[in-house]
Amino acid sequence: MRVPRTGEQPPAWSLKLLDKLGQYVFGNEQPLASGHRMDPGGPITGEPGTRLTALAFAEDPQLPRIESPLGRALFLTVVGITADELARMKATSTDQVLAELSPLLITDPAR
Repeated sequence: MRVPRTGEQPPAWSLKLLDKLGQYVFGNEQPLASGHRMDPGGPITGEPGTRLTALAFAEDPQLPRIESPLGRALFLTVVGITADELARMKATSTDQVLAELSPLLITDPAR
């Protein structure tokens, strides 16, 4: 997840969100993949004041797939999206709507 730099440390909400996603994946044995979307049921920051209420997952635009002796790895990025963007993704595709966002897929709660 890429977030705007606002200080020396990443915002606490982003770390909490990634931790919850990790718990979801391991607890439910549900892997995430490029193109997946998720509606966690409220603002992704955990506080009102942002329009970002859902998540999309995409191949990371800067980290390529890798092959290693242990297998292949694909790096995903988590992108905060609005309810409108989620609805449009359901009507078209995740990739199509994400293509409209910045090339680095930055999650900015202020947008």
